[in-house]
Formats: sequence, structure tokens, C-alpha cells
Amino acid sequence: MYRAVEALLQEAGMSDGAVGQVQEQLRSREVKGLQEPTWERCGRPKNQWVELGGNTAACARYRYPDDYLLLGEVLSFYLARLLGVGHVPPVVLSEPSTPRWAPVTSKMALAGWGDAPVVVLTPWIEGLVRDHMPSILLDIILKNSTLSILEEAATTTTTEASPQPSENPHKLYKVARVTEQKSQAGGGSGEQAKGSRREVRGSQALKQASERDLARLLQWSDLLVFDYLTGNYDRVAYMQDAADKERRPQILTTTIHNLVRSEKTDAIWLLDNESGLMDAYTLLYGAADSAQSSRFSAFHTRMLESLCVFRRSTMEAVLGLAHQPQPHTLLVEFAKTHEPLFGKLPDPLSNELFVKHFPQRLGQVRDWMT
Repeated sequence: MYRAVEALLQEAGMSDGAVGQVQEQLRSREVKGLQEPTWERCGRPKNQWVELGGNTAACARYRYPDDYLLLGEVLSFYLARLLGVGHVPPVVLSEPSTPRWAPVTSKMALAGWGDAPVVVLTPWIEGLVRDHMPSILLDIILKNSTLSILEEAATTTTTEASPQPSENPHKLYKVARVTEQKSQAGGGSGEQAKGSRREVRGSQALKQASERDLARLLQWSDLLVFDYLTGNYDRVAYMQDAADKERRPQILTTTIHNLVRSEKTDAIWLLDNESGLMDAYTLLYGAADSAQSSRFSAFHTRMLESLCVFRRSTMEAVLGLAHQPQPHTLLVEFAKTHEPLFGKLPDPLSNELFVKHFPQRLGQVRDWMT
């Protein structure tokens, strides 16, 4: 069954070679026109829909002077490549001052683009529709449970006194381990940090699920791992925030922000990752608003701890990256190697929150998995 499901997740268009080809097209093709964005096409006002040569198109993301958001988009994409999380749209940086942008100089001015050194380009992908959280996962979230392949139901308690995973790897000590590390680092609050009971359930539902449903669930597993590592507050956490503020859990049944599904391949695409790693870490670990930090930390922990089902390839990638002595440096060097204009952005290694908390969050995901 696993091999059949995994086969459904393989897509030749997201191989390293195919992604590299898309990036080369984004970097080299003539810019033929700009059009104003909509919320269904390229997003907020200063973004632009870009017509490129070869009957292709892209979204241009303009964020100057907040170029740390561009940095978040770029680093999030290259983290996805390291993890093998395929459906994060390819990203390149482009200089609007270069000759290939000359045909749209007047339109750039109308769009309010100033003297920004770079913009982010991502390919425009046809046939994408908004998508919902899988019902099996939604049920788990609303019941504050954990979805597992265990044969019988079990209950885990989040307490700092719980045994470590290494003492008995066959017992469910993951919740305790994640919470303990987070507590030592000074992050997280609320019931999750104090100690809460989560029932482990779902083996029957998993056995009865179709291969298509299991493939979708595994894509969501990748999504939750990816968003936990980046701290992205503009996808599932955005929905959790709204549901919490309005006291309306049913908000989670609606289409998820910045998540779409391909009508052709059934793949889910994780759009708009600019909040990841930079701005998100400021929200989670900065001193500006401790209440907001605690809330969003709890949102991410709740989602990560909702699943004990992972793709083997994703788990191996997480374990390998966590084994590195400086995974944050490895990520930055990987991005530098593949993005020629990376030096036009702020230096992420001068960001103390990223340097400290990316390895920490990576370790928390590793411990939850193991």
C-alpha cells in the first residue's frame, strides 16, 4: 500500500532537473507585459502578473523595503527542496533594472515599484483550485487527538516529567519531548505547555482510506512539517487564529489560506511562503507581543502533534538535516549556490532568531517523528 500511495505522489515536473529548467526560464525569458494582480492571481496590490516570452507567465513579488519577506520566500523554497517537499513553487530573484525589464518600465512605475534591487518571481501555474483540510485530519484536530497507525487507542500526556524517547522508542513519548524542548527554550504557553492529554486514534480510518485519500493525507503531513519548521503564520495558523478569535471552529472547514490543489494531478501547492523563517520567527520569538507569540506557537505545535504519519523520504530528510552541526548554515549555503542574486538580500546568518531557532525547531520535529 505504501509504495502505491508513494507512486501517486511522484511527479516528474517537480524533479530537480525540471525545477531547474523552470527557474532558468524565469531568469532568462523576455518580460513582455505586466498586469495588475487580483486576490485570485498574484495577490496583493504591488505584486504583478508578468507575461513572459514563450507563452509563459509568472507572479512578481515586490516587497521593498521589507526585503526580509523576499528572503523568507527564497529560504522557504530551498528548505522545501532539501526536505523533498515538492509542491512549493520554484522561486528566483530578478533585477527590475536590467534590460529585459525595459519594455515594462512605465508599468513598473504605475505599480509603485521604486528602486528595489530585486523582486521574486514564481511561475504562474494553471488549473489550481482552493482546497480544504482532509476530513480525517480535521476530525483529529477538533478532538485534540493524534492520528496514528497504532492498532489500539492510547493516550499520551504532555508533561516535563515524561520519559525520553530513547528510554523506550516503542511508546508514544513524542508530545512530551517536543513540549519539554520548547519549554527549555522559553517558547510556547497555554495548555500544551502545561500538560494536556491527547488520545491517539485513527488506525481504522487509515485502513479504510483509499490510496488517493492517503496520498492527500501524506501531502498534508509534509505541509505540517514544513510550516512548523518555517513558522509560517499565513496558512493553517491563519485559519486557527481566526477560529480562535471568533470562537468558531467551523472556520477550519473552509478553504485553507494559501493552499491550492491541482485539478490535473491532485497535488496540493503551498503558496506564498514569504512569512517563513524570518518574519515568522520574529512573531514567534521576538519580544514585541508575547501573547501573540504564545498563541501562534501553540497553533503550530497542535498541528504538528496531530499526526504520527509521515512520508519515509521526508522523515529521512529531517533526520539527516537535524544531524548537521549547523543546519541553518547548510540551508543558507544551499540557497546561495542555486540563487545568483542571493547576495542582494539581507544576510540571514546575521539574524539571531533564525540562527538559534531553526536548529531548535528542526530538533523538535525530529524528536516528534522518532
